[in-house]
Amino acid sequence: MEPVIVVTHARPLRLEARQLEQPQGSPPETVALGYYVGDHLIARGIVAASAVGTLRSLLSDPVTLALAADEDDEGNIDARVCIVVQLERPPAEDAEPAEPWRESVPSPPFESSDPPPPDQGGLALVPLGEVVRSARNRTHEHLAGDVRDMLSNLLDGRARDAVQRAIDDLLSSI
Repeated sequence: MEPVIVVTHARPLRLEARQLEQPQGSPPETVALGYYVGDHLIARGIVAASAVGTLRSLLSDPVTLALAADEDDEGNIDARVCIVVQLERPPAEDAEPAEPWRESVPSPPFESSDPPPPDQGGLALVPLGEVVRSARNRTHEHLAGDVRDMLSNLLDGRARDAVQRAIDDLLSSI
């Protein structure tokens, strides 16, 4: 498995989901959404119609934006635009544990001296769309540098649609 690099933006951002025109051939019961920071489209995707309310609820407050990226053998970068969400651990029940023997099993060792608090959940990445960078458009020697640059371009409105970029490259080669 290739390593995945995750780069997050330094501060939470206000992200808005707007409905887009549904692409031809989209599955039934789906909705096309564009995700915007201000006027800049940073991602688009197709989601189940039943998930739209949940996504809008997740975006009701500022969110942490991330790019999770990997590269193929030719050096092309495939990245997922994601929001970072805090997972909450379900409340403990007063019922007897289903496996009482588990209490006698020692906890696994942790990398740090302090184990994570048992009442906290974790973090999850919720993908919103994809962005790519071809090997010929790479500007950094290491993947992390390009991914930081891609995230910056998205937020500053400097990203270009992949289809439009391919057309422009084709026309410039004539």
